[in-house]
Amino acid sequence: MNDADSLPPSTRLQSLRNSCGRLARSPLSQKLSLLLIPFAAFIAIVPLLRDGCSCGHDFDFHLLNWIDVAEHWRVGILYPHWMHWGAWLAGEPRFIFYPPLSWLLGGALTSLAHLHPAWLPSVAIAYSFLVMSAAGFAAYALAHTRASRTSAILAAVLYIVNPYMLFVVYERTAYAELLAAVWFPLLLLALFAEEISIVTIAIPIALLWLSNAPAAVMGCYTVALIAIVRLISHWRATRNRSNVLHLATKYFLALLFGISLAAYYVLPAAYERRWVQIQSVIAGNLSPFNNFLFERTTDAEHDAVLYTASWVAISVLAMTAVFLLAAALKKPATRLDKNPLGPALFLTATIFILLIPISSFLYRILPNLAYLQFPWRFIAVLAAVTVLAFVLALPALRRRWLLAALLLPLVVAPIGYRIFVQSCEDDDEAALELRGIGVPTEPTDEYTPINADASQLHLVPQTFWLAKITDDPPTTTPPAAVTLQHGDTENYRLTTNIATPTLLVLRLWDYPGWRVSVNGREVTNRPRRNDGLLCIPLPVGRSTVEIHFARTFDHILGQLISAIALVLLVILLRRNALARRRLSASQP
Repeated sequence: MNDADSLPPSTRLQSLRNSCGRLARSPLSQKLSLLLIPFAAFIAIVPLLRDGCSCGHDFDFHLLNWIDVAEHWRVGILYPHWMHWGAWLAGEPRFIFYPPLSWLLGGALTSLAHLHPAWLPSVAIAYSFLVMSAAGFAAYALAHTRASRTSAILAAVLYIVNPYMLFVVYERTAYAELLAAVWFPLLLLALFAEEISIVTIAIPIALLWLSNAPAAVMGCYTVALIAIVRLISHWRATRNRSNVLHLATKYFLALLFGISLAAYYVLPAAYERRWVQIQSVIAGNLSPFNNFLFERTTDAEHDAVLYTASWVAISVLAMTAVFLLAAALKKPATRLDKNPLGPALFLTATIFILLIPISSFLYRILPNLAYLQFPWRFIAVLAAVTVLAFVLALPALRRRWLLAALLLPLVVAPIGYRIFVQSCEDDDEAALELRGIGVPTEPTDEYTPINADASQLHLVPQTFWLAKITDDPPTTTPPAAVTLQHGDTENYRLTTNIATPTLLVLRLWDYPGWRVSVNGREVTNRPRRNDGLLCIPLPVGRSTVEIHFARTFDHILGQLISAIALVLLVILLRRNALARRRLSASQP
């Protein structure tokens, strides 16, 4: 008989508990416990795997982006600028203005899915899973600086299945905003650190700009708000003006550095706003003044979405307030520049004010704040604050609490799906997109060129036609005198043979990024049409017309700034790594 069998039952049970405890504390077990984070993301997408995609508010917009990007890559254009399927095939400069990370990731998944057609309907689901998992790990990184591994895992799972995240995934299908949820915890991690680092703030700021413009605006204002609190606290604690000025300079340089890293997108998007009808993005019910909590408009469908978003915002606000109150009762307050509780309280209170009409004047006077459209978007920032408040409020949790990390998504995700899911049954366009087929779509108002009129564009049957005057309508059949030799997303080549001088009109928005040449000579003074389509004067005889999308000076300057900033980032990261090595070597 084994010696262990001769032990009393109570002793054997205690020995088993000790063995299990050692196993749970082993490095392998600790790493495996992190699998609970992608598990929570997987549970959140199980309803989508079972019932198919949720065709939410922005579903068509993003899927067409991804299909168009995959088509660009197929013809050898690695970084697209022109959205081919937009504006009833007249296209639009969507990829100049819409941040690239979401459509690059979506385009990559779409390209992979084309290897096996059965995968195509799962592209949006795969995207959601990958991004929610990454957001969970980012939340874990934020929480683990203030709490144990178990508490941090539970906080990460809470972040994945918080009401706003599920609202974005199921109802809004705002995939770029979903991607921004990865970077907000990393930004708070840098802002709430005891020592402020320019690099660690700059990197998430850059990633926010490359993911979602409204999120980037919120990120920049979040840096400003936290900086105000910590600067005031630092001044009250030290009364040292030079130290406060030095700290303020670090915050400013961090923002500048982050924007510089993303300048290859930010600079063209900012400069070329003068070439499109960008004000349309905040027209009518899209302005922040019509989207405060529980606001009423004349559009019942819009009000229904706003009502849902308002209750989501209230739920996250309430959850955050409870955690912050519990954290405040748990520990006595310390210096605000050392304790994250004070800045978190200030940020939460400010976000609440920004959700209600009393803050209207701020949206009028603060740069770019009105372009948020929906004030409740600030809940994306608040959800990351909730993670921090959650771990500050918790006592040290034992590993048995990991069971809650298993149960939380199993309970919350199905409820969120039932509340927020949007049906695809009657959406023919969505059905085509889920098969990876691009469909012509109506113009995006804010990306329509400044002098263009899209009202009759969907009635234009021809890709090109000849005209005697600029506003001649299209002919019923393509002219025999014109041959399209090559045409893809951003490059066209036509040959013509005409007996009298005339105009060639293409169903393609005239935009400053297009470079047009006839017989090798660039055409700069192109005639203007009232509908904004590209119009090219042709000489008599045979001609070759070439049209391609070229980099304007703002693109070149933005790429140069980003390249310099990236080199500087590598130098700073290497210097910091060497400093850490020296510090480790000097310690006994």
